[in-house]
Amino acid sequence: MPDYPKEYEEEKKSILGMNNEFGDWFEEACNSKQIIINKKECASTHTLRNEYNKYAIKNNLEPIHKNREFVDKMKQLGYKYDRQKQIDNRKGAIIGLVLEYEIND
Repeated sequence: MPDYPKEYEEEKKSILGMNNEFGDWFEEACNSKQIIINKKECASTHTLRNEYNKYAIKNNLEPIHKNREFVDKMKQLGYKYDRQKQIDNRKGAIIGLVLEYEIND
C-alpha cells in the first residue's frame, strides 16, 4: 500500500493539533472551576464559544467563528447539544455544563 501524500499528513497533524488545543482549553476551564460539569444544568453555546475564543486569542490560537464548529467539538468531547433550549434569549445549549459565574448570579 502506498504512503499517504505529505500534504495529507500535515493536514492531519493540523486538525489533531486543533482538537488538542480545544481539549486543553476545556480541561483547563474545568480544572479551574470556570466550567462546572453538572448533568442537570445547561450552558449557552454562544457564551461557551465566547469563553473559548477569549482563551484562543490570549494563546495565539485560531478562534471558532461558527457555532456549528463549536458544537461539533463539544460533541467530540461527549456532550449533547439542544438547539431548542434558550438561554439569555439565544437558542442553543450544551447539556451537562454550567459556567461558574452563572451559578453566582
